[in-house]
Amino acid sequence: MLRTAAVFASLSLLLLGTAVPAAADEADYIALLDNAGVSYSSEEGALGVGTGICRVLGNGGELPRVLNALNGRGWDTPGEQSVIIAAAGTALCPDIRPIIQKQLSRLSSGN
Repeated sequence: MLRTAAVFASLSLLLLGTAVPAAADEADYIALLDNAGVSYSSEEGALGVGTGICRVLGNGGELPRVLNALNGRGWDTPGEQSVIIAAAGTALCPDIRPIIQKQLSRLSSGN
């Protein structure tokens, strides 16, 4: 639970500090991952993860499900998970940012 709380805290800060683009931008997503030092085996794979996050959250999925999926792919630190989710919500699917923020608020209040 403490680990999840760390992800949520980091994710909240990352979302507050990033501007929302007008449309999805794969190059920006990769740049956000690179600038944060998040490693990945291929850009295609990283983009697949990002678009998967968009799809899951956009279809009503929950952040804990996304975190479990990231753990299963080897991104198991709160910092990496936060960057990947925030980058997806910033560069690939800015429409899910309010969904992420709403879930963060609900989860941090224990509901």
